[in-house]
Amino acid sequence: MTYSDDDPVDNNYWEPSCDVCYLLNSINNTVNGTASQVTQIQTNVTNILNLLKANLDTDFSWNFGIKEKCGDESDITYQGVKKGVPALIDMSKHLAKILADFQKSSCENDNFAVVPEWWQLRPEADRPQLIVQCAEKKEDGTLGSAKYVVTIPHYQHSTPHGFPPFYSLDKGSIQGILTLKDNSKVIIYGRNLQHVRNVLFNIYNEIDPSYRLPYQPKASQTNNPDFKEVTVYPKYGKYFATGARKTVPDWVVRYENN
Repeated sequence: MTYSDDDPVDNNYWEPSCDVCYLLNSINNTVNGTASQVTQIQTNVTNILNLLKANLDTDFSWNFGIKEKCGDESDITYQGVKKGVPALIDMSKHLAKILADFQKSSCENDNFAVVPEWWQLRPEADRPQLIVQCAEKKEDGTLGSAKYVVTIPHYQHSTPHGFPPFYSLDKGSIQGILTLKDNSKVIIYGRNLQHVRNVLFNIYNEIDPSYRLPYQPKASQTNNPDFKEVTVYPKYGKYFATGARKTVPDWVVRYENN
């Protein structure tokens, strides 16, 4: 191995003068660079392992409460205590169940606006009224959304009454009308004449006697025979003591007999 006589004297400086020397120097630089990269990778891996270990050793506890129905007094609870990733998995499952319950509730909510009716002869539209919100039964036997409404003027119970004025209504294209002394009316739509008369008779017995006329309801086929024929059941009763003077009910009951 030779050295160049023209090179300056420097104990730390060496320059090969042959191809083999250049190759050896290149290998040396590559090895040193690779070692530095490996050290950096090892350092990063160590940091990641320390972070994962800290998270895996962390204790998690949770306690979520949610009412299955708006009227329920007690909550359904989802709770647990675990470490690390298993805790996060279980917690995510509980949150997903709660979100599913919220979605079901929003799809079946009964917050339909109901407003008292008024009739042709109306002394300041102040007739007391019960608005009955009815619903179809679902496959599991519970009632769905209360989107079918029957309005009963001069309802005789001014305080919350837990029994519905009729058991069920087979909806259809037969219109039934029950007219009271002050020209206020009960109007329903049923599947056949006899059923309409029966339901109106039940409602008639829940009306203030001082406003009843002799029981002579009118029932006839409407011009629209394409009414959806379903059986609905009373779910809520909302009572308005002063009729259309206000849109907030004085009391609300949930009928539990269905």
